[in-house]
Amino acid sequence: MNGRLAVAALLGALILLGAAGPARAQGSTTAFELDALDARAFAMGGTLVALPQDETAMRWNPALMVFLPGRGVTAGYSTPAAGLGAGHGAVAAAMPLGGALPNLPPGAPVWHSAAGVLLMTTGLDLVGGSRWSETQLGAGYAIAALPFLGVGGSARLLSNSTGAAGAAVSGFALDVGLGVMATRSLQAGLVLRNILSTVKWKDLDLSESLPNVVVMGAALDLGRSKGEAGLVLSGSQSAYGYAGAEHALLDGALKLRAGARAYFGQEPRGAPTAGVGLVRGAFRVDLAGSFDAATALGTTTALSLGYRFP
Repeated sequence: MNGRLAVAALLGALILLGAAGPARAQGSTTAFELDALDARAFAMGGTLVALPQDETAMRWNPALMVFLPGRGVTAGYSTPAAGLGAGHGAVAAAMPLGGALPNLPPGAPVWHSAAGVLLMTTGLDLVGGSRWSETQLGAGYAIAALPFLGVGGSARLLSNSTGAAGAAVSGFALDVGLGVMATRSLQAGLVLRNILSTVKWKDLDLSESLPNVVVMGAALDLGRSKGEAGLVLSGSQSAYGYAGAEHALLDGALKLRAGARAYFGQEPRGAPTAGVGLVRGAFRVDLAGSFDAATALGTTTALSLGYRFP
C-alpha cells in the first residue's frame, strides 16, 4: 500500500507541474492533435487514458501497454457527417514483450515491457481548392516495475505533409504516461503530451512548439459495465472534461456506449457522444458519433476494426 501512496503522490506532482507550466504557442497546424483512433474512445467522450488495455493505448496512454494480454491491431477512420472533405485515418499495433504481466502480489519485484507503433493521417479541403494533409508515425515503449504500475512514452514524427499553398511541414512530439491499477476495479491514468515538440514550416523558415497538454483520468471496471471520467488541460489555455460509460450485453458480444465532453471557458458548451460495439471471437467492430452543433464539423462519425491475435 505504501507503494500505491507513493505513486499517487507522484501523479499529483506531475499534474501540478503540467498544469502550472507556461503556455506555449498554439501552433498553426493540426499536427499531433488527431481526435480519435478507435471508435470506442470516440463514443465515451473522445478520450480515454485509464481504460485502454489494448493497442489503442499507443494513442491515448502508452503506459497502459504493459497490461496487454496479447498482441493486437486496430484501424480506425472518422469524418464529419456534413461532408466537408475532412477525415482522419489511423492504425495501431502493440504487443507485450515476454508474455503477459504476471499476477504478482503488490510490492513484489517484476520486470515487464511492451511496445507499439502508430500511423495516423488527416486531410482537409481548404478554400480555393487546396488540401491540407498530414501523416505521422509513432513508436512507443512501456515498462512495469511493479505489478500495478506502468510507465511509458511515445515519440511521433510528422512527415510528407502539406498545408495551405503547398507549404511543407515536419515535426516531432514526445509524450509520457503513467497507468495505475489501484485495484481490479479502480484504474487511473496520467499523460503529459507534447513535453518536447516542434513543428517546422520549411518554405516559411518558421518553427514553433505545440502546447503542453495534461490529461488525467480515473476509471471504474465492474466487468460488464465500465466507465471513465477525466480532465484535459492545455498550455493554450483551453480545458475540457470528459466522461463516458459502456455496458456489455449478450455475453459481451454487444456493447452500448455513451459519453460527453464539457468545454470550459468564456463560451462553455457540451458535446454528447454515443456508440455501439460488436465482438465476435478475436474480432471487434465499433461505431460512434459525436454531436457538437457549436462547431463547423457538427456531427462526426467514427468506425474502427480490431483484432486480437491468439
